[in-house]
Amino acid sequence: MTVSRFGRIAALAPLVVAAALSVTGCATRHPEGQVPYATVSPGIVWRVEPGDVVKTRIYREPELSGEAIVAPNGQAYFAGVGRVAVAGMTLDSLQAEIASRYAKLVLDAAVEVMLIREVVVYGETRSPGVYPVDASTTVLGLLAKGGGAAGSGKSPSMTLMKADGRQLRLPREARVAQIDVRHGDAVYVSQDSFFARNAQNFTVFSTVVTVLVSVAYLISFVSR
Repeated sequence: MTVSRFGRIAALAPLVVAAALSVTGCATRHPEGQVPYATVSPGIVWRVEPGDVVKTRIYREPELSGEAIVAPNGQAYFAGVGRVAVAGMTLDSLQAEIASRYAKLVLDAAVEVMLIREVVVYGETRSPGVYPVDASTTVLGLLAKGGGAAGSGKSPSMTLMKADGRQLRLPREARVAQIDVRHGDAVYVSQDSFFARNAQNFTVFSTVVTVLVSVAYLISFVSR
């Protein structure tokens, strides 16, 4: 091999390396405009809103148990207690407030309070509609309420469409009540295409092909 060929290799080698690094970098870079994940809090973040349903169970007192819809003025009616302003309360404060009121009526009252909120589910789901969700319902459980994802996709994406126009991707294992889901929001179910699900694999394959082609061209060039 002549000195000139060594010079050609030295001149082309940086280009090959740069091409490989450029394509490899694309494999790890997040696509622009990717929908961010919603913030998942350690505990329940919901606060009572008009339209929510407060379900109460007073042990040994079935006539006092029942469901109360939170009115537009933020009040809900509870049997034996009357109207209570509950809007803005956390689940813990709601539990404490209702329990304290029934404690005045029932000796050693054991009170269980559940907050239920209706969430719209639409998109590529078998049964789009409005479904009740409580503090124990996960995002995946919400999808199951809608009959599961339509189509053949194995990993459907669930996006929270906020009333203010924001879009947030929902982690399927999180509980819905750990996320800021309010009335007026909706959950959109979509199926990623085969190419979208395997985008990273295609990028890695492209990297390998680029390097191999570059090396082959280099060998061909210097052997002339």
